Amino acid sequence: MQQDKQMDNGIKHLFANADNNTFATMKKPLLILISTVLITAACSDEKAPQSAHKEATETLSPHNKALELRDHNAPVEEIIAMQKKAVDELRRGDCPDDPVEVLSQMGLFCCCAGDYASGAEYLHEASDYLDNHPEHGDTEGVVQLYGDLGNLYITLGMSENALESNDRAIDVSKRLGGRLLSDLYRMRASIFNMLQEPDSVLACYNLALESIAGDETVSDSDELRNGILSERADFIISCGILPDSIPAAISTLERILESEPWDPNGVKYSLGLAYFQTGRTMEGVTLMEEAIDSLIKTQDLDFVSFCYPDLMKSYANAGLYERLGQRFLKYDELRDTLLNREKLASITGADFRHRATQKEEENKILALQLELAQQRILLGCILAIFIFAAISLTFIFQRRSHLRTRRIQQSRIDSLIADRVDLNKQIESLNRDLENRRPELQETTLLTPLILEKEHEAEFKRSFATAYPHFLPELRRDYPDLTPSLELICMLIFLHRSTDEIALAIGISRDSVHKSRYRIRRTLGLGREDDLDSFIQQRRP
Repeated sequence: MQQDKQMDNGIKHLFANADNNTFATMKKPLLILISTVLITAACSDEKAPQSAHKEATETLSPHNKALELRDHNAPVEEIIAMQKKAVDELRRGDCPDDPVEVLSQMGLFCCCAGDYASGAEYLHEASDYLDNHPEHGDTEGVVQLYGDLGNLYITLGMSENALESNDRAIDVSKRLGGRLLSDLYRMRASIFNMLQEPDSVLACYNLALESIAGDETVSDSDELRNGILSERADFIISCGILPDSIPAAISTLERILESEPWDPNGVKYSLGLAYFQTGRTMEGVTLMEEAIDSLIKTQDLDFVSFCYPDLMKSYANAGLYERLGQRFLKYDELRDTLLNREKLASITGADFRHRATQKEEENKILALQLELAQQRILLGCILAIFIFAAISLTFIFQRRSHLRTRRIQQSRIDSLIADRVDLNKQIESLNRDLENRRPELQETTLLTPLILEKEHEAEFKRSFATAYPHFLPELRRDYPDLTPSLELICMLIFLHRSTDEIALAIGISRDSVHKSRYRIRRTLGLGREDDLDSFIQQRRP
C-alpha cells in the first residue's frame, strides 16, 4: 500500500508542474488520474463554463485541446478522443506539435484510463521516435516520457524496467538543469520500495529534497517539500525498520497536516496509522476512518482499497468488531470491483512482459546480425587491403623489372651507338690524314664512313622497342609518312643524341642530318618556334 502511495505522490508533482502536460487535480494512484477528472466533471452542475471553454479552445491544436479538456475536467472519453486526433495528425504529417509529447501524452491518458496495453504502445512509440531521431534533443517532454514509462513499469511490477526508464529520465533532467528531478527521485524511491531496499528508498527521498532548489518547473517548493517529507515519514512508519525515527515522523506529519497540504487525506491516513502503532488507538482509528470516508466521497477507490486492509487489521487488533463488521461489507464490494481491475492489469502486465522479452530477443538477434555484418565488413576490408597490397607489390616488382630491362637495353643501345661513333671517328681521322698526304700519293681512295649495318640496326631497334615499347608504334600511328631512315633519326633524337653523334652513329654527314631533321619537322607539322628535340623527347616512351 505504502509503495503505491509513495509512487503516486511522486507522479502528482511530475505532471502537476509541467506546463499544460498534467491533470489539474491528481490523486495518489496513477490509475485514478483520469477517473477522478471524469467523476468531477460528472458531478459538476456548471455547464456554461464548459461551453465557454470549448469556444476558447477552437483555435488550438488537438494536442493542446486535449490538455485544455483535461484541465477543465472533461469526460475521459472526450479527452482521449481529442488526443487521438492529434496522433492521427502526427501520422499524416500534419501535426504542429512535438511528436514525443503527442505520443507520450496519449500513452499517459490511456494508462490513466486503465488501458495499459494501449498506453504502453504509445509510450514505446514515443521512445522509439527518440531513438530514431537523435536530433530531437532534450526537452521536458522527454523527461515526462521516461517518467511515464517508469510509472507504467511500477504499476506492472517490472522493477528493472522501471529503474532503467527512471535512469534515462534523470539523465535528461540533469542535462536540462534539474527539471522535475525531485519528482523523479520520489518515483525512484517507489521502485526501491518494490525491491525491498529501504536504505535506497530513504536515500532517494534525501536526493529529492536536495534537488528541489534546482527544479526549474516547481511552482511551490514548500508544497513539494511537504509532499516528500510526508512520503518519507509514511515510509518510516510503515516499514518499521527505524523505530527511533517514528516520533520525528509523527511530528512531521502533524506539522504538514496543520499547514493544509495539497493532499490532506493521505497525510491524515498515514498519521492515523502512526498513532495506532504507537498506542494512540482510538485517535489513530478515527483519523484513518476520516481519511477513508473522504476518499470514498471523492471516488478515490484505488487509494481506498490500499487503505482498507490496514483499517480492518486495526479494528481486529483493537477488538472493534462491530466497526469491523460495518466496514467489511463496503470493503468487500469495493474489493470485487478492484479485483477485476487488478486481474486486467495482471494480464496486461504478463502480456507486456512477454512482448518486452520478445523485443529483447529481437534486439539481441539484431545486435548479433550487426556484429556479423561488422565482421564481414572487417574481413572484406582486410581482404581488400591484402589484394591492394598484392597488386601494389606486383606493380612494384613489374616496375622494377621493367626499369631493370630498360637499363639493360639502354646499355646495349649506348654500346651500339658508341661503337659506331668510335669507328666512324677513326674513319674520319684517317680520311683527314689521306687528304693531307694527297700530293705525295698518286692515287688515293678515301674511306667511306660505315653506316649502321642491317643486323646492328635490327638489334638497335629491338633493344629500343624493349626499353621504350610505346614510342615507335605511336609515332608511326600519328605520323605514318615518316620513312624508316627518319624514324631512326627520331629514335636517336629521343635518346638525346646530338647532331654530331647522330651523324657518326649512322655514318652520314652532318649536313645530311640537318636535311633529315628538316624533313622530319615538315612531316611532324612543326612551326619555326617549335623545338624538334623537345617535341620528340616529350612523347611517351
